[in-house]
This record gives sequence, C-alpha cells and structure tokens, in this order.
Amino acid sequence: MLDVGYCSFIIKGTNLDFIEIENNLIVKPSKKYHRGALVSKVIGENQFDVFIIEEKINESTAPNEALDKLIALLDLSGEYLEKLSLIADLKVKCYVQSDFAQVNFILSPSVLTRLANMKIEFEISIIS
Repeated sequence: MLDVGYCSFIIKGTNLDFIEIENNLIVKPSKKYHRGALVSKVIGENQFDVFIIEEKINESTAPNEALDKLIALLDLSGEYLEKLSLIADLKVKCYVQSDFAQVNFILSPSVLTRLANMKIEFEISIIS
C-alpha cells in the first residue's frame, strides 16, 4: 500500500456554533459532530462538538502538499482563529498510514513557517 492519510484542521469545544465557524472560515467541514452524538460503536458518544476540515494524502498528494492546501484554506481567517482559540481547542493533525516499515516525508520550510505563524498545535501520527 502506498502512503495514505490526511491533514486535518480540528476545532473541538463545547456549544460550538458550526454555522458561525463555516461563515468565518468560508469553508464547509469534511466532518462535524455535536456533543453527545454517537461517532461509532468503538468510540461511543462524542464528548465535545468537533468541526473538521480535511485534505487527503494519497499517491498523488504528499503530506506537504495536503498541509499546504489546508493552511491556504485557513490563511485568510487568522484573526477569527485567534478569537476562536479563546473558546475552543484548535489543532492541525497529519495522519499517515503505510504498509512500509520505514515512512518518511518532507515538510517544506514555507509550510512549517506558515503553520508556526498560525500558533496552533500541530500533531503527526504515523501508522506502519
């Protein structure tokens, strides 16, 4: 299997106004869950409201490219994200899954700089 996965922007909080978030970010979520909603039999009920925007990683889109696209979606909303961070947890997460024993990828300096300027937690998960 080639590397697959996603880079996500995740907003997690209580009593989130999904319509306000969509209007301010000017993007529709890939997924959204209200607190108390059943996510799956394994995960159970969601403990928080969660709003997720995803960019897929696959054979034609590397993690750096997916992260670059995700950041571009959020670039124009910096002021709103700062305001939102006062009432919700914000995170960018990249998840990569591969059948290979060794997984590597490059994140460009420009993507890392733009990500750092957002002042949002960044997480990488690799499953091999």
